[in-house]
Amino acid sequence: MEEENTEKDSVEEQEDSIEEEIDDDEEVEEEKSREGLVNRDDELGNQEKADNEEETEVKKEEIKVQETQKQTTPEKKKLKKSTIGWIIFSIILVLVIASLIFLFVVGEQHKESTFTYRDFTFKKTPLGNDFVYETPLIFVKNGNPYEYVFKFRTDPRELGLIPANVSRVLTKNYFSFTPETTQCSGNALIAVFQIGQFLDSMGVEVEPSVTTNFSGNNITVANCSSALEFGVIELRPFANESRIYTDELNPNCVIIEAKNCSVVEATERYILAIIEAYKKPSQFKDLFENFSK
Repeated sequence: MEEENTEKDSVEEQEDSIEEEIDDDEEVEEEKSREGLVNRDDELGNQEKADNEEETEVKKEEIKVQETQKQTTPEKKKLKKSTIGWIIFSIILVLVIASLIFLFVVGEQHKESTFTYRDFTFKKTPLGNDFVYETPLIFVKNGNPYEYVFKFRTDPRELGLIPANVSRVLTKNYFSFTPETTQCSGNALIAVFQIGQFLDSMGVEVEPSVTTNFSGNNITVANCSSALEFGVIELRPFANESRIYTDELNPNCVIIEAKNCSVVEATERYILAIIEAYKKPSQFKDLFENFSK
């Protein structure tokens, strides 16, 4: 009986020991569990803290960027305003310079549009794509004075460079061509028209003619040798230089030599010499005082 009780007590002691071990194990597990939770909480806390710090850094960076933008925006505005100001200033400067150039050119054109040369007033006026040089002349025709405006195609100041010596104008003249004049095309016709129009305005008769009968047409032949009774204006288009002079043997014959077919310039030089003589008859004696018959 005692042995049974002793054995029973031993069993109970073992059971109590086992229970205590189980309780100890449970407590250890609970402790570990609590420690795990604490560690997890610490990790979560640390992660949240890191996240918060990162978010704070991002916000700080955003704030810095905003502050930088606030600082640079006025500078950009100032720079933009400055650039616009320079552009406007440049445009105004260009317009001012262009206006000054325009006024200068117009002024120079106006200045050159009217000038005096050899006591004659010339006005440069447009004619188509070119210019003419007008000068008013007072002629006496049939005893009555009247104004006649002649239009030079060449600048009279350039014409003045061509040597010219005219000593006499008769009441009737032949304007005579050499065979080579036909090579000058329309220039010869212009020369004939200008000479004829000008002398006719003075009451001087002009008839076209040829120096030799090279065309086979029924046209008057007149040259310095054959025409002694009337005046002859002989046009030679291919001379070494342009000049105007009186024939040595026939004082009624004037020879107009043109270089390289410049017959328009040469005939205009003849006209310029005539109006100079007309304005100053004392220098040419009987040139216009009494026309030779």
